[in-house]
This record gives sequence, C-alpha cells and structure tokens, in this order.
Amino acid sequence: MTGRTYYLTTMELWQSNAARFVNSHYVHVDGTAVGDAPPSEAETIPAETHAEHPVQNAQASPSILVVVDADEGTHNDLERSGWLPLPHPLSLKPIPPSSYSALAGRGIAPSATTLDVAEALAQVHPLLRHRIF
Repeated sequence: MTGRTYYLTTMELWQSNAARFVNSHYVHVDGTAVGDAPPSEAETIPAETHAEHPVQNAQASPSILVVVDADEGTHNDLERSGWLPLPHPLSLKPIPPSSYSALAGRGIAPSATTLDVAEALAQVHPLLRHRIF
C-alpha cells in the first residue's frame, strides 16, 4: 500500500531516491521551476549521487518541496536520510518553523498548514494539490 507525503529536501537527495517512488512531483522553493519523476525515468538519475551520508545531506538547506507517493518503508527511509516531512495535510497542524523559513520565499505564512502550502504551490504545479482519493 502506498501513501503520499510532502517533504522538503535537496535536489541531490531527490535524485538519489527517485527510482524508489511510485510517483513524485516537486517545485523549487526559491524559484518557479517544477518537475515530475515517473518511474520510467529512473535510469536517467546520475549513479554518482548517494544518500548514504544522512548527516551531510541533512545540513544542506532544502531546495525543493516534493510530494512522494511510495510505500511506508520508503517513507521511513527518507526521514532517516535527512528529508524533512511536513505534517499530514488533513491534520491542520502548522508547518514547523524550519520548514517555514525554507518556504518563506514562496509567500507561505508562519501559521500555514501543509494543506495551505499544497494549495499555494498548486498554482505553480497542479499535481502538488492534496487529493483524497
């Protein structure tokens, strides 16, 4: 069974893990570029990128907001590899202050929830919108 989770991460971490996802979509938090990664494009990911050093990767500032559709084991591995998960969109919990600082350039308010973030960034990339089904 798969589930969708929103994360803040770096492009390097996304590239090194993209082959493990059922589906993923991202938007740069500091610009307007967007991207998709269907599993069929997994062979284009550079072999020299690795997520084997979580401490080093966690220190890099997040550059993209990603929605990942994957199984529970993959989501657990991503969190251990330095990815910053956002609260579930329907929990209505505000995003953490560290996440807010990364998203401030996109006009996200300090009290915003993950649902607010998803709706705001769906203006740039419609597939980031939260879906229930």
